[in-house]
Amino acid sequence: MQSTLVLIKPDGVKRNLIGEVISRFEKKGLKITAMKMLKMSKELAEEHYAEHVGKSFYGELISYITSGPVVAMVIEGREAVGVVRKLVGATDPVDAAPGTIRGDLSMDEPANTIHASDSVETAKREIKRFFPGYWNKKRVSIESLQRKIEKLEKENGLLKKRTEWYESQSQQMEGLIEQYNQLVKKEFDNIENVIEKMGTREVIDPITRVYSRDHMLNYINFFHSKAFQEDIQYSFIFVDVDDFEKATSGLSREQSDVILREMGKLLKETVRVPLDTVSRLGANEFLILLTEIPKKDAISVAKRINKTCAAKEFTVDGKTVQLTCTTSVIHFPEDETELSKLLENGEKLLEMGKKDGKNKVMFIK
Repeated sequence: MQSTLVLIKPDGVKRNLIGEVISRFEKKGLKITAMKMLKMSKELAEEHYAEHVGKSFYGELISYITSGPVVAMVIEGREAVGVVRKLVGATDPVDAAPGTIRGDLSMDEPANTIHASDSVETAKREIKRFFPGYWNKKRVSIESLQRKIEKLEKENGLLKKRTEWYESQSQQMEGLIEQYNQLVKKEFDNIENVIEKMGTREVIDPITRVYSRDHMLNYINFFHSKAFQEDIQYSFIFVDVDDFEKATSGLSREQSDVILREMGKLLKETVRVPLDTVSRLGANEFLILLTEIPKKDAISVAKRINKTCAAKEFTVDGKTVQLTCTTSVIHFPEDETELSKLLENGEKLLEMGKKDGKNKVMFIK
């Protein structure tokens, strides 16, 4: 970008051509960055036209330029010196091409309406002459702009680093999600293998009228994934009827099934159906899913099951059977986080309780 000096001479000011001249520069796309009106002193005029000292027209030139006010302007733009000179036209208005300022608005010399610097070096001197502080302000403006650029570059660098950090975190998150998906698939495959070995497909167990093992294992696989993602705590209670075959040895198969049905009914009445889910896990073994419950409360439920079972008299066709239960409690996530291990540990605790005298409530302390 270049800067150049333009003077609207006394005849241009007197003829009210200031607006016309300015509009020509602005229509071209040039920018006026400084402007003032002044009456040139003889000393300033002599300094400005020093190159013409000794020439025949020098006296007339000084007399004319100091005869009235002038408008001084600094004009800025791409190749501003050359562009302005072309817009101004030849020094002698008679020779100036139509369409130029002098060609359209002037007829005589030295009253040729306008002056424009003839080179970049001349422009620097003349701007300093008429606007002494211009270049200092320009330098300050450039330095200020440079500081702004440096600040923006620094902020851009910080944004770039932040973007790189977010991208790295996103990649790590994608890796964690993939690991989680693999864990879920592994758990699902484990459950599917258990179901395949079972060979049953009923939703409701026809004897106990609680959910079947098949349905329960499918459901807890889904529920565990939900609990893992949404931070839901839950417990399993494994229930085994102690010495069921021995206690019902005097009953027929059908009568024994009635006792098991009563046992299923007792368990449903002891828990918070439908919030909790009761299922038959084996011949005389049950599995209960307690949702959104602390471990200590799940242990209390297991103790209540044992107490209720021991106190109840199971009667069928006039025959009474007294039963006890061994229970185990396993809690997510306090005891274990993987579903297959939760089920495995619950079964192990149940076996330990049966070997330890039965009618026990087993849990990890």
